[in-house]
Amino acid sequence: MERQTNFNIKSMISQSKQILLSPSIEKFEEFENSGGVLAALLYVAIANIIASIISFTFINIRLGISITDMISELSDIFTIATSFVIPLIQLTVGALVLFVIAKFQNTSGSFKQIAYSLSLFWAPLTVIFSIVESVTLLLTLRTGLLNGLVSLNIVGLLELIPYFYFSFLAYEASLNKNGRSIVWLSLIIAGFIIEILAKIIDTLISKII
Repeated sequence: MERQTNFNIKSMISQSKQILLSPSIEKFEEFENSGGVLAALLYVAIANIIASIISFTFINIRLGISITDMISELSDIFTIATSFVIPLIQLTVGALVLFVIAKFQNTSGSFKQIAYSLSLFWAPLTVIFSIVESVTLLLTLRTGLLNGLVSLNIVGLLELIPYFYFSFLAYEASLNKNGRSIVWLSLIIAGFIIEILAKIIDTLISKII
């Protein structure tokens, strides 16, 4: 199969749509060589910017903040930094951890394949769940802030299910070898590292800025 390295967002959106609507290991194998790490990072970065704008807009409209003030806040360097930096590092480190574990299992999957495969569901789910979270928070805030936060945490936990499911398919496709026990173990390790890393980076950026 011909290897494409250029970033083609239209093609990636099409691939993501096929994966979300018809998820399978074979589908990930079909697309895993269609792009590289740079394409994966750009795709996830754009998705997170869109997701941030959606969430930010929903909440500020609910709070009655004007469009002018929202635009001013969106230009804040902290918002830009967290939207760009954290997701890119999460994807890179997650793919790297999975790649290292895969190599210890003597599999033939590459870092590029893993990163690109992860981005194909990571990006669209980020946008989709930003809408779900925003609507959930807006609806439950009417009954109190605590209820809104509790509902948001419940939704956040439920979101882990599709993330792990698609991660399993993408990773097993990249491994080119059946081994479900090591796949699940690898995903748990990578997920834990990503979560800890995100909290550390978020804290460091807030202190620096």
